[in-house]
Amino acid sequence: MAIGTTASLGQEFVDVLSSELLLQPDAQFVFANLANASRAKALAMPDVMGRSGETANIEASLGNAVGTVDRMSAAGSGFAKVVLDPQSPGKTILIDRGVYLGGVFTEASRRLTEGTAIDVTAPIAPTMEQVPLTVREYAGPYDQGNSRVAPIGVTDMLKRRARHDVILYVGALLRRDRNAFVDRTIVDLLLSTSFTTTPDDQPADQLSAGDQPLREDTLAQAKKNLLDRGVPAFSNGNFICVLSPQHELDLRRDSAFREISRYQAEKGPLISGYLTTFGGFDFCISSRIPSVPVGAGGAVAGNAALCFGPEAIGWGVGMDVEARRSKTDDFGRSDMFVWCSEECYALLNSAMVERILTT
Repeated sequence: MAIGTTASLGQEFVDVLSSELLLQPDAQFVFANLANASRAKALAMPDVMGRSGETANIEASLGNAVGTVDRMSAAGSGFAKVVLDPQSPGKTILIDRGVYLGGVFTEASRRLTEGTAIDVTAPIAPTMEQVPLTVREYAGPYDQGNSRVAPIGVTDMLKRRARHDVILYVGALLRRDRNAFVDRTIVDLLLSTSFTTTPDDQPADQLSAGDQPLREDTLAQAKKNLLDRGVPAFSNGNFICVLSPQHELDLRRDSAFREISRYQAEKGPLISGYLTTFGGFDFCISSRIPSVPVGAGGAVAGNAALCFGPEAIGWGVGMDVEARRSKTDDFGRSDMFVWCSEECYALLNSAMVERILTT
């Protein structure tokens, strides 16, 4: 990855026509924002000598990519189970989960007889399950052309000549890169659930292109599946359902959804990408959910939505994410930056997630 110089970055960094920046369209990192609500940690850039330029509207122009936690409800704060445990990479964090007692629950099975003692010959031992999370080291950004993690590099001359605050700009880029990494990591984990709802309960390998859009009755089936498994709702009484943009279009075309949702009062933006609340779900829209192969031989690109309750994701933090500057700086003539972290992610319980697949 080449170091940014006044020559390579061009006039856009040094022109004096305006210090303002135009808005750059970007995805809503719904899952990263939900995770950040559970673990509110902004990525801070280190102090760099010689920074110059105006702050302008860098953060706003990049879609508020700084990872600040706003627009969050109590639902978001319970999204991930966060464990703070300083560990070295390769160490494993164990999270305990209680195991319910089994048995028979009828009235007759629990009735005692006067004069007959409770059997104490074989007491029941309480047990717990454990979910392991292995701490690994992560960094960014990523140079796709060379298939490797690589730093952002800028020269001292560029920092001093630039009209914009280059260090603030680099920090915003790192935050956006970090959010994109967290978002995709969590999406992939949630998509790995084995619990799936499809229109009319058709097997996923029998779905055909464009014939099975998302409808209100499919949402109702997904909610029933969650309730049948005893999945708890968030503290506001709702599950969260993250839809693709195509799913929103499908629902707008569904007369049943339009008729019922028209009476739903808007609650305002609970979380980033929030759409509406309907039928026991807080709906959000994300363009970051990849398509899932469906149909015969996986030849059809299926649209995926994700419905879930609290603490489906486990997030173990060994070392919080931080920005770092390379100690190799060519005698102060250039700076290179990455973000680094030591952490782990896991799908704690597949049963907490329901995947909806449509075409």
